[in-house]
Amino acid sequence: MTTADLRRTLHASLDRRVRPEDLLTPIAQLIADQLSPADRQRLLKAQRQARGAASFHWSSMPADFRRPAAPNLQVAGALFAAPLPPTDEPGVVAQLGQYLGQASAEIHKRVGESDFRRDRLNRDARAAAGLDLSRRRLWQVVGVG
Repeated sequence: MTTADLRRTLHASLDRRVRPEDLLTPIAQLIADQLSPADRQRLLKAQRQARGAASFHWSSMPADFRRPAAPNLQVAGALFAAPLPPTDEPGVVAQLGQYLGQASAEIHKRVGESDFRRDRLNRDARAAAGLDLSRRRLWQVVGVG
């Protein structure tokens, strides 16, 4: 597997019920050259123990969950001109941060400043900015109020 494939595998495991010991192999392949000999031995021991325990592992809970449709992103796409980032790729967190910065700029909000009383625009400021949503509706859309 390539490094990109290993990272995709690990990223895909974030929203599944993967046991940590089941991820030892991709992690070991990804960081093998960064481990000291002692750490490498500990990792190999953990892998051997995980393989032995795997034959006895049973759970009534599913190992995977149904993925939700992202209606909040659909609403955001209808409200803001900023292009929505893809949600199924590794690194989406950084892209979401960039999207939030662009969307916040459209409503004249600073990222990270979401105090309901202090950080929202009053009626005159919203009118001057060309925002036709009420203060309450604007903050409901943003997800704060």
